[in-house]
Amino acid sequence: MLRLLILLLILLSGCAARQEQLRPDAPIAPLAFPADPAALENRCRTALNLAAASYDRIAAGGAANPLLAYEEAIALLGEATDPLIPLAKLHPDSAMRKAAADCKEQLANATIATLGRSDLYDRLKTAPVDGADQWRLQKLLLQEFRSNGLEVAAPERAAFQRRAEQLASLENEFTSALVNDNSSATFTQAELSGVPDALIARLPKDTTGLTTVASAGDAATILRTANLEATRQAALRYLDNRGSGNLERLSEIARLRQEQAKAMGKTSWQEVRATPLMAGTPERVNNFLDALQTSLAPLVATDRTAFARLKGEGNPVHPWDISWLSSRLHEESAGLDEESLRRYFPLSTVRDGLFSLASRLLGLQFVRQAALQGWSPTVELYQVQREDGSLAGWLYLDLFYRPGKADSSYEICLRPTRETAKGQLPPVTLLVSNLRQPADGEPHLAPRQLKTLLHEFGHTLQDLLISVPYASLGSALIPWDAIEIPSTLFENLAYEPTVLALLSGNRLPDEVAARLRLSQQTAAASRHASTLLTARFDAALHGPAPVADPLQLWQNLYRELLQLPPPEDSRTPGTFSHLVSGYDGSYYGYLWSAVIAAELREQLQTKGLITRTAGMRLENEFLFFGNSRAPEDLLRIFLGREFSNAAFIESLKH
Repeated sequence: MLRLLILLLILLSGCAARQEQLRPDAPIAPLAFPADPAALENRCRTALNLAAASYDRIAAGGAANPLLAYEEAIALLGEATDPLIPLAKLHPDSAMRKAAADCKEQLANATIATLGRSDLYDRLKTAPVDGADQWRLQKLLLQEFRSNGLEVAAPERAAFQRRAEQLASLENEFTSALVNDNSSATFTQAELSGVPDALIARLPKDTTGLTTVASAGDAATILRTANLEATRQAALRYLDNRGSGNLERLSEIARLRQEQAKAMGKTSWQEVRATPLMAGTPERVNNFLDALQTSLAPLVATDRTAFARLKGEGNPVHPWDISWLSSRLHEESAGLDEESLRRYFPLSTVRDGLFSLASRLLGLQFVRQAALQGWSPTVELYQVQREDGSLAGWLYLDLFYRPGKADSSYEICLRPTRETAKGQLPPVTLLVSNLRQPADGEPHLAPRQLKTLLHEFGHTLQDLLISVPYASLGSALIPWDAIEIPSTLFENLAYEPTVLALLSGNRLPDEVAARLRLSQQTAAASRHASTLLTARFDAALHGPAPVADPLQLWQNLYRELLQLPPPEDSRTPGTFSHLVSGYDGSYYGYLWSAVIAAELREQLQTKGLITRTAGMRLENEFLFFGNSRAPEDLLRIFLGREFSNAAFIESLKH
């Protein structure tokens, strides 16, 4: 209890001090994006050269405070290059996408080289620190060096760096293979029975009338809605076989990571990844997953019984049936067809509802800006203001599909906040989705899409509300098992009556909203079991025992966790982009965050969930601090105890 009180005093004092520093903010304009590949390449090269010169100066003893000089150098590098990297997945011009991907690889290699410099590490290690923020900054930055092999024995250092560069290249190839995948599936009109008419009308057709599907999002819709089992099977086959060569790349990536772990004196890559996270050890991660598996197993079995009933006697349930049967079960329990609910959720209303939710909870206002130079004319820019009218930051929305754009939803902080000589630098965030623009009007969203947008909006709000003196204390270095906590909390607000009213512009009848809310946990155990499958696969792939065949590992775990035989003609692990984008050895963090989000929700709803009171508590006791305080300490204070999975498991029960 005494430790909790001491921590609370530290946190409150930091909050009060920093709130004062935020008034007034310096209104700094948002970002400028390069107009052509040459400009992008030049900006990337210039930023890397400037950073390298700064590192050399620091290592040579030319900085009064090496810690703060290094932090300034990496912040400036990030501000120059962070807006460039997402263009590899977003830009409509393939040459720009390639230039951005090349910049990403150059940045990765430069980072590897920098984090292998013992002269820099020694300067940072002995730098003077003043106060809790600098102490935390030093700890995090030194951990970055150690996590990247700085303490590897000198004879092994060159080989370690070569492997790190190989890994960066393979990870980039893995991502590019998915982004640039040109595979497809074709269907006759009859085979698309049950698929929404709007999707069928939009998909390209050849001269014989065959419809072509070449998008993961479209295939997922077919998997969920097609009445014919053969159609669903073909859609899953397409989804699970994208990314040519990726299964082989993943095997090599896992092998190289294990070699890196051994060079660092660790038993596994999972240990390397877990050490700086909330979990701390592979044992704690595996125990957490074991406990969840034990709790989920009977709930998954209940779902399987319900699926078998819907499929009918003599018709076995297959992997390609799960999404379709889950939708049917949802419709049965709610008496609602999810596709028919789209009419209540036009995109413009949903967007305004998200902003209204942020206003009610957190006092933020979103003001649309005139069209500015970006990477696509469909991108929107918003200035975000606090209750007192001061500038909180900027938000780019890139919500629509276009050729060459990666088919996924995510949020990125393009520029984190930090203190500068001109004041607190406002953050710039980007929220990406891949909604299809109909020929006339605007997209209308299904309830599941509301959850996705709320999830990414939760990330956005965290990046907008963090207030720290150094960029490295923002969201970039938040542990991977803590970064999904706010996003999961907001995702789980989707079916709250107040939130549904906001997102529908009060169009959704109360009776329909009530039924939708009652059905939200239908087949939830199966959904979480799928996440558990990927988490288990990730943990085993990066565990101490070598994995000769990643596909066989995945198939074995599929049988065990989903209680079904896996699809025979799939290369599913080759589509797991998370395992090459930072979640390697830490994919369990999605479930870890879901458990903690359930605990936070339970605490917040005691005095009204969608209220300014709840929002102020969430902001002032959690979101505000970014990574300037250890997440486990913030949670311990917020909850008054250690967290458990009880609230999460209870929420899954029908």
